[in-house]
Amino acid sequence: LNQDGASALHVAAYAGHFDLVQLLCARGANVHLRDARHGSSARTWAQHALQVDGKGSEENYRAIIDHLKQAESLTPP
Repeated sequence: LNQDGASALHVAAYAGHFDLVQLLCARGANVHLRDARHGSSARTWAQHALQVDGKGSEENYRAIIDHLKQAESLTPP
């Protein structure tokens, strides 16, 4: 975790690294973890990057958001 309580999954989701998000999820990253600064999940970070910051390709961020949503539904909090 960084100084704001964000995990590698948060950072990868925000940066739009779909392959890394998939890898981290497959390796057991906590998809329910919320950062200490905003109280947000990695999926929320990806949504913010897409909607507010206008980062990267919409298709890529939609894939990340969908992947994290599915992972959240399959993993108990």
